[in-house]
Amino acid sequence: MRSTHSLVSRCKRTLSLSRECQLLLLAVAVAMPPSFFHDRNVFVVHAVNVKPTCIPNSLRVPEKVTHRSHKLIVAHRGASYHLPEHSIAAYRLALELGADWIEPDIIATRDRQLIAMHTVDLGVTTNVADIFPEDRRWFSPWANASSYWAFNFTYDEISRLRLRQRLPQARTTALDNMLVVPHLNDVLDMLVQWNEVDLAQILRQSTTTNTSSISEYNSSKTSKYPTALNLKQSGLYIELKDAAWIQAEADLDLVDLLYEHFREEQDRWDNILRCWNGIRFDQYIVPGLVIQSFDGDVLRAFHNRWSSVFNNTAGTSKAEPNYVLLASEGQCADEMFWLNVGDQYRSFIHGIGLEKSCLLDSRFFAEELSPVVRAEEFNLALHPWTSRPEISEVNIQFNSAFEETQYLFCKEGVHGIFSESVASAVLAARLGCNNNDGAWQPPPVPSPTANPKSDNLCYNDPSDSIFYVGVACFVVGGIVAALLFFAALRSFPSRRAGSGRRAIPTTEDTLYDLELT
Repeated sequence: MRSTHSLVSRCKRTLSLSRECQLLLLAVAVAMPPSFFHDRNVFVVHAVNVKPTCIPNSLRVPEKVTHRSHKLIVAHRGASYHLPEHSIAAYRLALELGADWIEPDIIATRDRQLIAMHTVDLGVTTNVADIFPEDRRWFSPWANASSYWAFNFTYDEISRLRLRQRLPQARTTALDNMLVVPHLNDVLDMLVQWNEVDLAQILRQSTTTNTSSISEYNSSKTSKYPTALNLKQSGLYIELKDAAWIQAEADLDLVDLLYEHFREEQDRWDNILRCWNGIRFDQYIVPGLVIQSFDGDVLRAFHNRWSSVFNNTAGTSKAEPNYVLLASEGQCADEMFWLNVGDQYRSFIHGIGLEKSCLLDSRFFAEELSPVVRAEEFNLALHPWTSRPEISEVNIQFNSAFEETQYLFCKEGVHGIFSESVASAVLAARLGCNNNDGAWQPPPVPSPTANPKSDNLCYNDPSDSIFYVGVACFVVGGIVAALLFFAALRSFPSRRAGSGRRAIPTTEDTLYDLELT
């Protein structure tokens, strides 16, 4: 006990600091970035007694990789600029155009089936009003509106519907009322067909003289080392759409339903959830499954159940999906969003999907960190959404969606992008950022002589603006200093030099003199 007290007293003597030092340390702590206080290794400590896991592939392409573009393309609802969104044809076209992922939004039907559709409102992209009577419209307290809600229909009923173009004024309607609403099984079958059969045929045709490459395509599916075919495969980028809404009004849990689908359709998921352990540093395989949601709690619930459903022993398990947290423009500008990413979500998510305006709108302060830098501080990828080719959807500083995409790739440094014009996005990714002819270039700085009648003062040389700003700061600082000086003089009139005036003694001074005598 005595030794303990001596140790404590020794620590107190060692750590005794003046009030000024304490304030200085507090100021240093406040100035530290939030990521400084998040230990990147804290999660390794908790995982010491856990079996080896199948680590999911990254959402960022390593620099040494040469067989694939370093910027990844998510086909938003398929090639939805060309074909009705969330149709098998749109997904297939996106793969043929070179997309790294197809992006189906998953919702549930009344009989617990999973279908691909962007919204639970069937009236937006189908001919449901032509097939079912008005009395099938229901009022939704969640949406405070009446419509044909998907969770009030069975899959057999929905299979009678036909898809329509969401934007008939801007995009072709040639295939309206021809394509069906796909079941998740249909999406998986199409993707596996592409990855294992069609892609192999395309590669064979391009390397007919290379017999060793052809033999690679027929290698065993049980090999843990990827072949040339595996390196070019695409994946699924699933959004669990309106999970809280469906849970509240239909008592259907999308997380439960997707895990049920894993269990019931294991053969369909084998190719997509395959675990790779023999990837070299110069190779990259797109993660077979990415789960995205605006609700971080949905992603956490999905992640927490994974280890209990799949045996995560390396070599025998399925690869856990990558998780991407989505955020709108209002959220990305809120500091609490980034604090929540660091404190609550970064232990299990792999990326952030921000609305593209978060990166395209100018930041208020030049020193403000870009969203890409903030994401990389947490070791997360950033995939903005959504690039659309209509000029009304393109930021005003660009002439086309292609220029906008190149800017996001080359100037902002995003790791991938959601795009509805897949061909344009793939071209921007393959051009890279070292091509002087095709790479995005910043607009020229306006000159004062270019428009002499303009009221806007612009400078060719940045040093000119710095000079005038410096002069303005000096003048304002001088005025403030003078005001403070005169205010200080008026506060202490009795201390002016040469006044010769004696202060009138107070009662306290008199009592103090009596005590001395």
